[in-house]
Amino acid sequence: MPSLFTRLKNWIHTSKTFTSEKNKHITLKRSFGSWYVSVDDCEQTSPLMEYLWRKALLLIPRQTSLQDVLILGFGAGGSLRAIYKRFPKCSIISVEHDPVMIKIATIISPWIKNKQHKIILADAKKAAASLSETFDLILFDLYTGESPSPLIHDEAFLKNLQKRLNKNGYLLVNMFEHKTNFSLFDTFFSHIKNLMLVSNYFALYKHPNHLT
Repeated sequence: MPSLFTRLKNWIHTSKTFTSEKNKHITLKRSFGSWYVSVDDCEQTSPLMEYLWRKALLLIPRQTSLQDVLILGFGAGGSLRAIYKRFPKCSIISVEHDPVMIKIATIISPWIKNKQHKIILADAKKAAASLSETFDLILFDLYTGESPSPLIHDEAFLKNLQKRLNKNGYLLVNMFEHKTNFSLFDTFFSHIKNLMLVSNYFALYKHPNHLT
């Protein structure tokens, strides 16, 4: 076991770079107990990102009770704590295509492996087509560095995503700085609200045939 001095030093500051086939170079930093994960100098996980997800989840009406959640673009798990904070009893399936990101997530938050949470190592398009479950909430957070996934322009993917959403469920989309990229989501889902926080643009949708 590391000495108390070493543990304290690592708590104050530590940094490591991981090589990934999917994301090339991923940097994991710790500063005074807080974790930061970045790809191409773009923050993917940080206290700020958790705060943004907490605020974005407030777009969902207060009385809403969610049971089943799907995260597309789990990354290092930056949205997970925010979801459990808002919906502590929900069950979550997370989809992530990069095994290195999943490894980093378990370093940051060993508790993510629990009976309420399942991680699937898969491409988001294939997962949307193969999953049989439907969900009360789907989070779309698919990026490489600062660039949104090409799936935002993929009609076949969005049709399958529509099938995965319960009739009264919500889709929460993070587009980072790319506010003009929501157009195809507006075609396949019923737009509810937009939110701009810092430099992140979020949009909340419901199923086009939602019941209320």
